[in-house]
Amino acid sequence: MSMKETNQSLNFPTWALILIIMLFVLGLVVALWGAISAFKIKGTNDNKNLSNVFKDKKNIKFGQTFESNKGIFALTFRNFNPKDYFIPIWIFKTEDLIKKMNEIKNKTDLNEMIIIFDYMKEHDLSIKDIYFVKLEDNDDESILNDWIELTQSNKRGFNK
Repeated sequence: MSMKETNQSLNFPTWALILIIMLFVLGLVVALWGAISAFKIKGTNDNKNLSNVFKDKKNIKFGQTFESNKGIFALTFRNFNPKDYFIPIWIFKTEDLIKKMNEIKNKTDLNEMIIIFDYMKEHDLSIKDIYFVKLEDNDDESILNDWIELTQSNKRGFNK
């Protein structure tokens, strides 16, 4: 066996090299497309704008009232960055929003609201910065859970 015969057995035919290069490029394109798509999906889900979710809903400042103070409400703050992962929103139901506002003002139900007060302290916010959005007149538990899921407040908000 000569040296020439040994070198020839290690060489690939030209068509095989072209096929390998084409498959590599195709795999690279598919991988890049998948990565870009994953970032786009994550970006659209994470940056859901709450103003669009609440656009047909009435909101009030702390201390004001709605015509009916029973139902499902959202507590949120003015001037927060919706692009942050954590969104300061708490979805809750109540029979009497005025009573709930007094509880918040007096910090009487600390077990439920300690995370809200910690957020306020961390961001130098006061009661004046709190807004309420009336989501539903009905206070059905399944509707409450639907709103919590829609706003992602169970993952990214105060409903943990």
